[in-house]
Order: sequence, then C-alpha cells, then structure tokens
Amino acid sequence: MKEQKFKEKQRFRDRLLFILLWAGLGGALFGLLRSFVVGHAGQALAYGLIVFLLAAWLWWLHQLKLKVSVNGERIKYKLSPLHSKSRKIPWEEVASCQLVKTPRSASWHGSNVHFGNMKWFSLSGKNGMRITTRDGRQLFIGCSDVDQLAETLEKIKD
Repeated sequence: MKEQKFKEKQRFRDRLLFILLWAGLGGALFGLLRSFVVGHAGQALAYGLIVFLLAAWLWWLHQLKLKVSVNGERIKYKLSPLHSKSRKIPWEEVASCQLVKTPRSASWHGSNVHFGNMKWFSLSGKNGMRITTRDGRQLFIGCSDVDQLAETLEKIKD
C-alpha cells in the first residue's frame, strides 16, 4: 500500500494589506519626488526612508512561504525566510495533535490572535494543527486544506 502523505505550500496572500502597503509606497514616492522638486532635503530623506521601509516590508511579505508535509513518520514544516532548514517532529515526540478549522471570516475578528508560549507557524489564519510535544512545547502549524489533512491523519492512524 502506498504511504499516506499530506503536502501543502502556502504563501502570504492578504490582499488588503498588500493594497495598503502599495498605496503607502505610492504616496511616499509622490512625497519624495515633490520634496526633490521643492528642494527640502530633510523631507526627501524622511520620504526616502519611508519608501525603503515599505518596499522592504512588501518584499519580505512576498517571500513568506510555508511548506507543510505530514506522513506516517513525522510532521515537517518550513517557514521561509525565517527557517533556513525544514523542522521535523517525529510522531514519537507528539503528545497530542488537534485539528483546528475556523471560517474564513474569522481572520477579521481576532480569532487568529494567540497568547501564551505557543509557537505559531501559519499563513492561513487559525486553520491547521495544534501540537503539544512530550517535552511540553506547543506549536501551531497552519494549513489551508484541513479536511484533506484530517483524512491523511485518519489513514496514518489505521
């Protein structure tokens, strides 16, 4: 029998945030050009710094990728560019694994806010796996297709 495996790749795709950042970048570029025309060096420096910071933030958000893979041996994840290598959690180290699925609108009312010492690796809001390891670490690893993940986990358990 073929080994059951779940694989998923996610990217950061919050359109509203991208629209706001692009609008801010456009406004800052306009201010930078205007300050050059008028001849205000201090304003040009401030606008140049704002342009740089917004462009860097846009680039960084565009680079965010989460890869999740689950099979009968382990859970593997990598949040680029924060992780240089994939992180692996063998099933022997997992004390509990709960699936969490919230509606898409939940990202707008604070249900994706998390407190405590849980490490959070998600680009899909509060959808994914809540894992507690035998040594007490708590992780949340996000995934978009929670139903497919649930099917894979059921087949792995059998």
